Amino acid sequence: DNVGKEEKQQELDTIEISAETVEKDEVKWKDSVSKGFFAFLNVFNVNNAARVLLLDDTDGDAAPYTMPVRFTKAPLFELETMVLAVDILAFSQRVIEDRNISVLMRFFYLWESGADSRSPPELFEQAIADSKALTLGIADFDNVMIDVLMFVHTPLVQSTLEVLMAHHSKRSNLLENLLSVQLLASNKKERQFKMVDQMLQQLEQNAETQELWGELESEADYATSKQTKDI
Repeated sequence: DNVGKEEKQQELDTIEISAETVEKDEVKWKDSVSKGFFAFLNVFNVNNAARVLLLDDTDGDAAPYTMPVRFTKAPLFELETMVLAVDILAFSQRVIEDRNISVLMRFFYLWESGADSRSPPELFEQAIADSKALTLGIADFDNVMIDVLMFVHTPLVQSTLEVLMAHHSKRSNLLENLLSVQLLASNKKERQFKMVDQMLQQLEQNAETQELWGELESEADYATSKQTKDI
């Protein structure tokens, strides 16, 4: 009997300890939840206060934006003059792009001949770095062009956008130009290219005049037909 009483007492003590542990954990959990909740409320209140201050500033001192009169009332001759100026910048940008592709092709020529051991990606990056020697990117260039964009004149806006896009697309423009050119690194390849080009031009001419010689009514027609087949 004494043994049974001791075992029951131990079970009761264990249950009391477990209940006390659960109660302590529950208190800790409630404390953490309440702290997190109040922290969230603090952040929420701060955000609301900042939003109220922002709204107060907007409704109070800040004036609505009004477009300057010069953007809408500029004389037509001034707008046309600015269009001509922007067209000159567009021409300059095309010259810059031609110069950049020439620099890159020179690098590839040296690489193909073994005089330059750098990889093609490194040559491309070097050409991008060297392109800074000739550029439209002078001080305040973007600010001036953005100011020009504000004028209410479609040809001026279109030309300005094209110049800005070309100026800030140096890498993609260089890559696109590189894909559209062919490097002739030797005199033999140059002669072969010229010969193939002449043959293609002759073939195109024969195809356009096929209605004249297609009936094969003379020796010249037969000669043209044979030439076309040989090509």
